[in-house]
Parts: sequence; structure tokens; C-alpha cells
Amino acid sequence: MKTRRLTVSSIYSNEKYVPAIRLSGNWLVENGFQTGRKIVVNEKPGSLTIRLISGEDEREAGGCEPEPSVKRKSLYK
Repeated sequence: MKTRRLTVSSIYSNEKYVPAIRLSGNWLVENGFQTGRKIVVNEKPGSLTIRLISGEDEREAGGCEPEPSVKRKSLYK
């Protein structure tokens, strides 16, 4: 397992700055995170775990929406 060190930055959303973490690079594809795949993020204090939703679960999650409290307008149209 390779460790990557990133910085939590911020974005302006809903008239205030909120924390943001951006992941990008070919290493995502190398680890199975192709564009369009669905993921799930598990959270606990001090830790985020990101994993792919596999096969059957991915089809069921097709219309998956974030919780209303974290729903954001897309930057891309």
C-alpha cells in the first residue's frame, strides 16, 4: 500500500468556505477507480475510508444521491 500526503483545502459553497479534499491522477485508475464508478465514503473522527461499490451494489446505487445536508451544485454542466 502506498501512502499519499495531501492537504485539506477549501472551496466556496453556499456563501461560505468549506473544507475540500481533491483526489486526481492516473493512480486512481491503476487502483480501479475509473471515471463513472460509484464509491462509498465511510467516516469516523480523524479517518475517511473510500472504497468502490462493486457489481450488483453499483447498479443499485445508480441513482444514489448525497445526503441533503451535503448536496452541492455541480461545478460542471
